[in-house]
Amino acid sequence: MKIVKKRNVLLILGLLTITIELLGLAIIPSFSAPPAYVLPDAYVSADQINGSGYGSDFTNSTGQYFIDEGIRAGNYSVQFSADGYLRKRVNTTVASTNETQTIDVILSRSALVWGKVKGFDGRPVIGVEVNLYENGSGSYVDNAMTDSEGMYYFATEIDTGTYYMKVQEFTFPYPGYPHLYVPLLENGYVSGKISEVVSVTAGSTAMVPDVVLDQSGAITGTVTDDHGNPMAYASVRALNLDTFDSTMVGADANGVYRIAYDIFNGTYSVEPSVFGYLADSADVATVQGTTVVQNFTMVKSATVRGSVLRKSDSRPIPGTTISLMSDPYKYYGGATTRANGTYEANYGLGTANYTAIVYLGTEMMNMTMITLATGENLTLDFWIDAYFISGTVYNSTLGGPTVGYPNVYLSFGDYFGPPGGSASGSKNGTYEMIVPVREGTSGLDYAGTFTVSAWGFNTTEVNSTVTIGNDIIDMDFVLFPEPAEPPPPPSAIIRGMVHGGAGPSLPFSHQIWEITSGNYTFTVGFNTSSSISYVYSSVTSGTVSLYLWGPEGTTGQLTAWIPKDLFPGPTFTVASYPGPNPTPTLTSNETHWIVTIDYSHSSRAITFQSENAIPEYPGPMILIAAFASGTAVVLLERKRRMRVLSQ
Repeated sequence: MKIVKKRNVLLILGLLTITIELLGLAIIPSFSAPPAYVLPDAYVSADQINGSGYGSDFTNSTGQYFIDEGIRAGNYSVQFSADGYLRKRVNTTVASTNETQTIDVILSRSALVWGKVKGFDGRPVIGVEVNLYENGSGSYVDNAMTDSEGMYYFATEIDTGTYYMKVQEFTFPYPGYPHLYVPLLENGYVSGKISEVVSVTAGSTAMVPDVVLDQSGAITGTVTDDHGNPMAYASVRALNLDTFDSTMVGADANGVYRIAYDIFNGTYSVEPSVFGYLADSADVATVQGTTVVQNFTMVKSATVRGSVLRKSDSRPIPGTTISLMSDPYKYYGGATTRANGTYEANYGLGTANYTAIVYLGTEMMNMTMITLATGENLTLDFWIDAYFISGTVYNSTLGGPTVGYPNVYLSFGDYFGPPGGSASGSKNGTYEMIVPVREGTSGLDYAGTFTVSAWGFNTTEVNSTVTIGNDIIDMDFVLFPEPAEPPPPPSAIIRGMVHGGAGPSLPFSHQIWEITSGNYTFTVGFNTSSSISYVYSSVTSGTVSLYLWGPEGTTGQLTAWIPKDLFPGPTFTVASYPGPNPTPTLTSNETHWIVTIDYSHSSRAITFQSENAIPEYPGPMILIAAFASGTAVVLLERKRRMRVLSQ
């Protein structure tokens, strides 16, 4: 869900400070790679051609790989791939499983394709996902996200040829997750724009001309209940009735929502959503560059509650499904019975006539017609025919150790026979199955098959005559452990080293991140020649960590702007995994510590730690938002590495 949040004035001032300093820095680093260097974390796979032989490995820190399982005699295609490089295939023939082959390769550097996305108003468009495609075939190549200056780049698997870029979608963050700071505009932009076609040469850099996005329309309004009270944080979705693409936002604490990105000229079906309430959708005609106001009044859903009981003795029946469908099919709700047989359906139920159906598994057991009005509370009990089968699953012998979490299935084979059932057992091996009774079968004997399984045990089948409708107690089973896996068959060995060739270094990316940790929300700025895939922070331990990547053989540079309100400083420790730890250069301005480090490129984690951490609970000057979820922030993983750069 896309979340719209108000920003504090202090936050804006901090962002301006970081942005001004970022813009004063160099864009393209001056370092270059040697002709060939080892590639750690390259992926190597050996696939038998017209056969089932297969093996794979990742290169270690010295670029070596070793495949010693799954390689039998035959012809193989050995494939090598690594971030920042072109994929390479080598065909080879393995004569026997006693053979050892050494295949060393040098991977060629990918082209580096970069560009900038701007808005109709000249602003950089931040945090929009862009995709790269081959021209002609239209094949997808890679994706990236624009940074705080609207820049993006692609750096893996781009061979010589022609390509184009498409602006895919806006990805606004969830509260509590670290993310690129994206200033939300009153009327933002629309996606879908395609760039000019560019010619690309592997191992070189190519620039895509600026892509300018058109202005979005906007749909705004207030969501209230039928007493005029705001529905705080209601979800509101706008569905494009031409393309069936949808955009969803969250209303604020006053129930005010605004959908201002990807609203094209057309008609949208807009509908709010709050659990336990409902409102009719509204069709809204939109024009790009203008705002449409659409308010909503939500009413309480009707509530249907009760129990599902066995006809013969009113025994509660858990696990049944109650479905409530209006006529016509405008409203729908449902619930599942709890362990004590009770249920409560309290969403999606407006004023209408309904068909209420009880299912046990896939078997329809009871059906009745009811009438509901919004806000009504109705008690509705059901009685159905069912029987219970229970027991314990043992390990190797009846009465011995039990088998944890077994699965038990009952089937009767004949499609026209009675319905079967299933049960998932407990950690102590006990299970209880509830089986529906189809009309006209009660008291009849049928040949059934119980299939019993559990992880680490052989599956067994037990045939037994079952009297439909009669409870069965102590229907116990025995499972036997699976035999130890035999040793793998003899395998040839394919080993070697993977090196990388020279190519362009990553351009600098200017990024402003908003990070929530405990009760704090703060901004951190980065200027780096590496791609950033994760950011992590812990206020109470005084740490900010980044996960970085850059082509081996090049030098990474990183400057971080860390708020003084977050880290009182002035002493910082900078750690790197893998090592060695870099030596930081520390300066400061009025609001931020500015820490600069250099390091050798590879995939690595960099952690900044202050010796003076702030208290667990903040003062009012730095309390921008309170999305508390423990002392450590949740990691945000992009769909792939975030590859962004700035001009």
